[in-house]
Amino acid sequence: MARMVYTSKFKRLIIYVISLFIICKLFSKLSVKKKEPEKFKPDINLNLYGPKRELNFTPKMKKRKNVFHFATQINPKTEIKEYARNFKFTLTQVERMDKNIKICENGNKNCNAKVEEMCNSYDFLIFSDILYEARPFIKANCKAKIILHLTRPFDDFVPEDDKKNFTNLLRKALSTEKVTVVVPYRAYLYDACERGLDITKYVNIQASPFSPNIKNSYVQILTESNPNTNQTVAVFNRYFQEKLLIDAFQKYGIKYEILDFEYGGPKVLSKYKAIVHLPYTPAPNSLMENICNGVMIFVPTREFLQELHSKYSNKIEMSNFNRYLDLRKDQMSMIYECFDPYIAPYVTYFSNWKNLVTKLNNLSTVRRKIMKKRNKEFSIYQRQENSYYWKTLLGYGNENIQSIFHIDELPYCKMKTKEERANLRNKQRRIEIAARKKKKPSNKKFDNQFS
Repeated sequence: MARMVYTSKFKRLIIYVISLFIICKLFSKLSVKKKEPEKFKPDINLNLYGPKRELNFTPKMKKRKNVFHFATQINPKTEIKEYARNFKFTLTQVERMDKNIKICENGNKNCNAKVEEMCNSYDFLIFSDILYEARPFIKANCKAKIILHLTRPFDDFVPEDDKKNFTNLLRKALSTEKVTVVVPYRAYLYDACERGLDITKYVNIQASPFSPNIKNSYVQILTESNPNTNQTVAVFNRYFQEKLLIDAFQKYGIKYEILDFEYGGPKVLSKYKAIVHLPYTPAPNSLMENICNGVMIFVPTREFLQELHSKYSNKIEMSNFNRYLDLRKDQMSMIYECFDPYIAPYVTYFSNWKNLVTKLNNLSTVRRKIMKKRNKEFSIYQRQENSYYWKTLLGYGNENIQSIFHIDELPYCKMKTKEERANLRNKQRRIEIAARKKKKPSNKKFDNQFS
């Protein structure tokens, strides 16, 4: 009898414990809030290859800004116009400055009033191509933020007798952070450093990835002709090195078409099998633009370019940058945009004319589609990255402007190359070993475990 009572009590206890556990579990599920989806910052979501994720964020309401942009070339014009449309700021874009502003240096009161009016009516003054046009605004106590877009050498179109004064003005403006410098091409950063203007704090934004909308009768005819993409290579006939290319194509039987100077940009070039980019300047605006808009690009190697320069001395067009052809490999990749490791995966290099012909003949339709798909992925990333930097720079982003500045410890032209740094480390390593062994340093090279 006692055993039966004990058993029934034990069973009831177990049932009670189980019931209590189930009730607690149900109560916890009802009381716990649902986990909120992960939130991402809209400016830096550059994940291209992972799973697609929906951005859940509340954008900050930004005041509509008023931006003035001076530019003479179509590439920076196109890019800033694109951002005006995306970021919703008011854009005033000109390619010639008001004549009254140029008289400002002579103390004309009306001119000073014009400068003051622009400084007060705009939030940002952006100067691309010709930085000399920014001189009156740098000298004035300007309320608007001044952005110098270094798309050409800093003293282009500056009168010879005023170059020294303008360099000193920029040097002073940089030291007091009166201006912000945007550097798309390191060649012009290197050039400025060589000539005494050290730009060590800047925003490094790549060249425009957007295709300009060029409309004229020549472009319309060329577009409608629908060239054979499997056979025809687009070439130009502007410089001496391009004449060498045409001679090579005639010799090896490569079909080509010579385009006019205003050829219509990537919209037309992408219809051809490929183009051959023979550098005529270290930093062409068209290179990034073409890569990001479906153009297959072939580029000579550094060695072949140097060989051509040695063989045809003073004939190869380099826009007065011939001196950079004699630089070492590490330095050349600092100067020439087409040899930049960032660009290299998206172009095809050739070591001589015969090698170029072989690679063009092997460029099948399937291979071309694969390369276009790869470049398109890069284009999406590059557009988002450029937009992020410009958005932050113009005050439309969620990041602080200080977060996008690139600060160099040494001026660009005074930096040591990878080879020089390795030699210094090897020398230091030999001295350390010799000091421990108490004998003269050997000439043996040691691998650098930190590189």
